[in-house]
Amino acid sequence: MLEEQKSHSSVQETATQGPFQITDTEVVEIFSTFNVLGHWRNDLETGLVYCCKTMLDIFGLPPSDGPVSMVDISARLHPDDLTLVMEAHESASAEPMHFQKIHRIQDPGGTYRWYCSAGRFRPKEGTIGEIVGITWEIPPQRCEAIQKRMNTI
Repeated sequence: MLEEQKSHSSVQETATQGPFQITDTEVVEIFSTFNVLGHWRNDLETGLVYCCKTMLDIFGLPPSDGPVSMVDISARLHPDDLTLVMEAHESASAEPMHFQKIHRIQDPGGTYRWYCSAGRFRPKEGTIGEIVGITWEIPPQRCEAIQKRMNTI
């Protein structure tokens, strides 16, 4: 499942103005209190992905301060979801846009768990740019509904 958005207002623009008065940091802190939240960056020139510790844990990869190969990450994605994930990254790099996708990642025990990833293209001086994003686990109670929806596509 892939949702793309070419324009949106950022959290910062809406959250810190008017009566809301909530910072970007507070939004992330609140969200991550109830969700396992990882972040990542895909360097489009090298094809390497840089992941925070949480993302490495999600993919069952060893701790690393350096890049992770897309091959290693792809090996953990459910085969039925791999094309959607790759298409989202390709679309965002070809025509800078935001995306959101629901997909499955295999944990170290071999079980697939549902995750949602959202990302966007970001220009990077001297290069063709990068894709940055966040990934969080979908609560188990929502997984059955998602599976039913996926089966109707």
